[in-house]
Amino acid sequence: MLAREHIVPIFDKYNVTIAFENHNHNLKRTHPLRNGEISETGTIYLGEGSWGALDFPCASENSLMVVNKGVNHVWHVRRTRDSLNFTAIGNEGQTLDSLILPIQNES
Repeated sequence: MLAREHIVPIFDKYNVTIAFENHNHNLKRTHPLRNGEISETGTIYLGEGSWGALDFPCASENSLMVVNKGVNHVWHVRRTRDSLNFTAIGNEGQTLDSLILPIQNES
């Protein structure tokens, strides 16, 4: 609750695109959020991983979440010239989730 109260407004103010968060050790990805609501200009929150941690039960369905699973995984992040590519990889090498964010090239 303290993070939502104090940190999220900073992310909103400075237009943070993506943030890794950690708490429940679940595979999580939110829709872009601003002021606690879905917004095209909001921050996407990715769950931190849970590699080696016990699976924790997932919270009930939440309309702000794209993915919410109690599975072991690690996020692989790759930057290309035009995008940031995020892939959640399971413990057997399988892709569990992925996201591609275009990079705005500044002139």
